Amino acid sequence: MEIQKRPALCPACGTRYRVPENALHKIAPCLKCGQKFKIVFEDGPLPGPPPVEKKEQATADPSKEAEFQETNTPELESWGFILTVPDDRLSARIIPPESMPDSLTLEALKEYILQKGIVYGLIKDDDLTGLMNSQGPKEAGWLISQGTPPRAGKDAKIIYHFDSEAHKVGTVRESGIIDFKDKGEIQQVKAGDLLAEKVPRINEVPGKDVFGLMMPVDKARDALLLAGENTKVSEDGLKLSAQTAGQPTLAKDGRISVYPELRIEGDVGLETGHIQFSGHINVRGIIQEGFRVKGGRLTGFGNQ
Repeated sequence: MEIQKRPALCPACGTRYRVPENALHKIAPCLKCGQKFKIVFEDGPLPGPPPVEKKEQATADPSKEAEFQETNTPELESWGFILTVPDDRLSARIIPPESMPDSLTLEALKEYILQKGIVYGLIKDDDLTGLMNSQGPKEAGWLISQGTPPRAGKDAKIIYHFDSEAHKVGTVRESGIIDFKDKGEIQQVKAGDLLAEKVPRINEVPGKDVFGLMMPVDKARDALLLAGENTKVSEDGLKLSAQTAGQPTLAKDGRISVYPELRIEGDVGLETGHIQFSGHINVRGIIQEGFRVKGGRLTGFGNQ
């Protein structure tokens, strides 16, 4: 079914247009003054509930209406013009006919583009005129509008300057045998050591298509440095440092702490390996045969 056209008025300069019914309430630029306006029909709205907000319309200037009527043109499809927009809606091209009609004007072409709903990223009038007068091949069409593609952001991330993972299983000797008693040194830091830093997120930027519609993009996620016991986050939230000497740990909730005391809740055995820690070591169980514990001070039930 053919779409009917209705009269509409530019409230800024009073120029009248005839636009398709499906353009109601769309934002479009005036071909005369360049001011963008919301399309409202002069002969009343389409059947159905009225719009919530209706702006007062300017009084039409009869001389301007007559001037517009002189430049009003038939549909360019009848001359063989085709306007194409790809699926990403980031460009619009006009495929002109092989033989350009002598009666084609810049105003007629701009009205045709407007009727197709192309309102963003339009080329300048001089460039459009140059395309109309060009004698080159027409198969590729005229690029008459380009949208702004959305730009994805980057999530924030935390860089740890200590080993946030659990102890290794054991140490591989030169012979190839794994010594399960030697799980490596227990990490220790000094007061003031940098334990972690945050790389800030890069915010995403939404795009806009040739129809003037926003093109959303997934929101980049933030991350926080969380201070636990004996640690402190800098004022800018980008660095976390130790406030005392001890063992750094990363809790399941992401909090970073430093403990001056190394507490072994069970026995010193295959699960812990040998223990070497310069601070206070508190062993709640016993030290099994064949395992060593070396530290500044040793206490615990199994050693009383």
